[in-house]
Amino acid sequence: MFEINFKVKNISITDNKEDMYYMVLLADSKDSNPSNYLIFQKTYDPDELEEESELSKPQREMGGEKYTNDRLNRAAKEEDGYTDGKSTEEAKKAQKAIKKAERNGNKIEHKKIDVHVDKDGNLRDTPKAKDWKAKPPKTKAKGNTPKKKGK
Repeated sequence: MFEINFKVKNISITDNKEDMYYMVLLADSKDSNPSNYLIFQKTYDPDELEEESELSKPQREMGGEKYTNDRLNRAAKEEDGYTDGKSTEEAKKAQKAIKKAERNGNKIEHKKIDVHVDKDGNLRDTPKAKDWKAKPPKTKAKGNTPKKKGK
């Protein structure tokens, strides 16, 4: 067994999807030729990865229904940043379909669906759907901040 002691000043992580491995480098400097370094390399099988993709802060706080409607409204009004017009057209179609489904008494559900594909774009497993409820941001408890003294 070896003992190595040095202060880590650079951490680099590389994910080689083609060869299916990741590598972690810990080095004592940011130079291209550090004096001391450790490299860890680990192979992985992407078919065994079943990570749940994380929601962005707005997605998490607004929940499925509000976030979906917000994005559709922005796209329908050409406020989504795309310039080809296709997203606007598709958003308007989606809004019409949702309204029609509601008029017909159909239940509208907003779910988060994780879809995993391999490096060639083929579906790896059955997509997993989960409820997508709003989770408002946590508020700080009152009384925890010290009061400033007057001048």
